[in-house]
Amino acid sequence: LISGLVTGILHIKLKISNLLSGILVMGMLYSINLGIMGKSNLPLFNFNHLFNTRISPLILVIAAALSCKFILDLFLTTGLGYTLKAVGDNPQMVKSLGIDIDIIKILGLMLSNAMVSLSGSLYAQFQGFSDVNMGIGTLVLGIASIIIGTSIFKRLTFIKT
Repeated sequence: LISGLVTGILHIKLKISNLLSGILVMGMLYSINLGIMGKSNLPLFNFNHLFNTRISPLILVIAAALSCKFILDLFLTTGLGYTLKAVGDNPQMVKSLGIDIDIIKILGLMLSNAMVSLSGSLYAQFQGFSDVNMGIGTLVLGIASIIIGTSIFKRLTFIKT
């Protein structure tokens, strides 16, 4: 949640580009994780975790995913959830209603970062170790995809008007 808050403040309040603010927060979190863990790799075999039970890991992951989906679906049917969807779809319309879209964008970033951290914790527990470099490759691939996609499809639109 806090990482989404920091990313949102960097992007919305300080007017740093969304891509750069995400990279900056990733760098900060790398240093924080390294400081908390004390070393780059930490085995989790001596700790009680979700996958130490007799229940199949596949069932646990499916249950966690369905629980998150159920809670997110419930949230998205509330007034705040509809506002979040509306800001994602048409921010100018929501702004014309007098709603502060910056706060809603920060809330969306906080929720998405919470889901990412939950998936990262499940992944670390499933693997049996935690490493500060676990998500770096995925992040680099995602950033590269965004950069390439925006440069290739800059003028392409999928909606005909």
